[in-house]
Parts: sequence; structure tokens; C-alpha cells
Amino acid sequence: MMYHKLLPLFVFLFSLTACEPPTANEQQTGKSTIPPLIYTKHARCRMDCRKVDESEVVEILQQNNINHKKSKTGDKPCPSFAYEGISHDNQHLRIVVAKCEQNWKVVTCIDLKTDYSCSCY
Repeated sequence: MMYHKLLPLFVFLFSLTACEPPTANEQQTGKSTIPPLIYTKHARCRMDCRKVDESEVVEILQQNNINHKKSKTGDKPCPSFAYEGISHDNQHLRIVVAKCEQNWKVVTCIDLKTDYSCSCY
């Protein structure tokens, strides 16, 4: 009888509860969640040469600053994105990540200020 009048209210209330709230960590930091990372041999070599550790890679990814000109969103099967930012030890880095469904693959790591001579081939 009056149920049809209450239906819009129930739909509205359900839509509010269907959205998952951010985790406490995301609320505090404002940073996005990073799925499991896989590092290619090339990325590990470049990181070693440029003295970049995994914490710095995650730090740059969490800054969520994507250089769209350097990204290749049409790559198959995993589009690649070039994240850029300043790490805690003041390195200006570009981290290229191939985003697959289950994980992200770190493809390479570039220091945008310093030109290192790395042999990673």
C-alpha cells in the first residue's frame, strides 16, 4: 500500500551503503592503494644503478602524478603509465608501470635530474 512511496527512500539509503568508504590509511594520507608490484629485471637493474629502493617506487606511485605524454595507455595486454614525483631523498623520478588486472609490473625507473650510465641490457 504505502510501500511504493517508500521505495525511493530505500533505494537512496541502499545506494549510500553500497559505496565502500576509504580505509583509515587512505583517509589519513589521501593516497591510493597500490596492488601487488612485480619488478622486471630491467627495473631492478635501473633501480640498483640509480639507488632507488622499493619504498621510493611506492612513494612515487602513491603521489598519483601521471605523465600522460610518457604513458602508453593502449599497450596490450597491460597499459603502461609513467608516474613522476620527488622521492623522500629528493630524487626526481619517473616510474613506468604496466597495469595488469591482478598486479602492476614495474617496467623501469628513471632519475629525471641525473644521467646515470647503467648497463641494463
